[in-house]
Amino acid sequence: MHDYNLGSLSKLYSDTLEKISPYNEDDKKDNAENNSNIFKGVRYKPLIYLKKETNEDKRKSAEIVKAVYGEDANFDFADLSSNNISKFMRHLLVRRFESSIFAFKKSIENMIGKYENINRFVRGKNYYPIYKRGDIDYEDFFEDENEDYNKKYEGLYIIENVKEVLSKEFFESFENDLEILKGIKKDWENIGVEKDKKFLKLKEELKKFKKENENRKIIIFSEFKDTVDYLYESICKDEELNDLLKPLKSTAESKNRETVIANFDASLEEIKQEDEYFLLISTDTLSEGVNLHRAGVIINYDIPYNPTRVIQRVGRINRIGKKLFDKIYIHNFIPRLEAQKDIKNWQIANFKLTLINAIFGNDTKILQKDEDINSLLSTKREAEILDDDDKSWDIEYRNIYNKLKGDEKFLEKIKNLEDGIFIGREKNFDGLLEIRRGKNGILAGLLKDSVMDYNTKNIFEILKAGENEKGFKPSDKAESLLGQFERRKNIKKINDKPNALLMLERYKNVISFEISLSDKEYIEKIIKGIEYNQFSSPQIKDIEKAFKNNKDIEILKAIKNIIGDSDIENINFAETDFWEESELIAREEFFK
Repeated sequence: MHDYNLGSLSKLYSDTLEKISPYNEDDKKDNAENNSNIFKGVRYKPLIYLKKETNEDKRKSAEIVKAVYGEDANFDFADLSSNNISKFMRHLLVRRFESSIFAFKKSIENMIGKYENINRFVRGKNYYPIYKRGDIDYEDFFEDENEDYNKKYEGLYIIENVKEVLSKEFFESFENDLEILKGIKKDWENIGVEKDKKFLKLKEELKKFKKENENRKIIIFSEFKDTVDYLYESICKDEELNDLLKPLKSTAESKNRETVIANFDASLEEIKQEDEYFLLISTDTLSEGVNLHRAGVIINYDIPYNPTRVIQRVGRINRIGKKLFDKIYIHNFIPRLEAQKDIKNWQIANFKLTLINAIFGNDTKILQKDEDINSLLSTKREAEILDDDDKSWDIEYRNIYNKLKGDEKFLEKIKNLEDGIFIGREKNFDGLLEIRRGKNGILAGLLKDSVMDYNTKNIFEILKAGENEKGFKPSDKAESLLGQFERRKNIKKINDKPNALLMLERYKNVISFEISLSDKEYIEKIIKGIEYNQFSSPQIKDIEKAFKNNKDIEILKAIKNIIGDSDIENINFAETDFWEESELIAREEFFK
């Protein structure tokens, strides 16, 4: 894990983050003076500023909302959707800010250009173009002043007479956004690679890696192409690094796949393997489809929001049957604590991967050293950054794992257990639990009193045993329970979608950037539960009432009172195709 001292850039960094963070607008909405220093991203949410003073204003504004979002949409829906798009774009800006100076500066320049284009469009045509998703690339709108814009941009809605339709506040906030962006550009225009503390730290580590691991090739991954370009060009311009590492870059646009394979794929015939390049700098598009196991060092220059991306990166160089190294070194340049409050990428990714490690015994620690994991979530600063929604039920089991992993004899005993073990245990119910490894990962299913349960939390509670608990041989009922398990394990989808499902699908799209990751997953599981007919008719009707009687985030709160955690987990990973080509890890029978 690599953090770095910002030195003289600390204040500029903090001031910039303060301006672009999506959270700061909400925190300071009652303070007009401070709010004027916050980038609001109003170009992504013009419909929030529709006039509604008179009945005629409301009529015209309602027509625009329906034209953009559909006949069922109302002002609340448009406001929520627009705000979420704006927050998403500002989150993305912060992520690029954390990725590299170059990616951030390029984003700022592009945004200024787009704001200025829209300004000219509004002043010259009195039009405002908007797609149903609320955003559009405006950069090429002015190639031909005589062009028919409605024809050129099929599916684009044009808000006509925009100066009469949108409030004065929109135009004031729009100009304020533009001035903030120009100010940020000026603040950072003289900050180049020579002052980039993150890149300087990378240079230092690259030299160390090469010195300590002469035969290990290195791969640097970044979420953004602009960052890959920046790192490649900066390393190439550094004569020492260029000669030492012989860098190669790969992005979605690159046409050097064969060169990458020749230099980094150990499964290639030895006679075809090359050593022209020692360092590969790549986006995740490469990690999805190429084996890179001649490399022994991975550097995550930024941490993607989706933690499975990190696993996929490691998977490219940790191929079964073609491992060249007993150990793979994984280095992470983590977002600084100031920005973690905003993007939370590192905490969320680390949290999920730690959960995977703790639950399934994966010894590869991708984001944190073993000894750092517990302290990560216990320090005061991290506790202030992490919301309660980011903490989970698994902490008890992580603590157990962390306690036991120091017992080498115990771990060796566990590793030597054969797959397919089947034991009986005394419980207060009759049932069967299976843990299987399939093409989509590991799944546990619990048959309890003739009802299937895929709730991970429930399963762990059932699996937990006391130190002195005794195991038994499976009973005479085991064969019957196995038959029930086979019959009930696969759940079929419903044919017709109820209104509650349609409402939830649309609600997920507009609320997703407003809520925590765990709440988003909660909504997705409810959608899946309805699709697989896991809820009662009264529950479905109550969900529809929740939409009718509540707004925005209150809808989610109402639904949580209707659907509990045990309800939504029942169908997790329950599709038929999960069980195909799966192998049994363990079975437990439970009897009274």
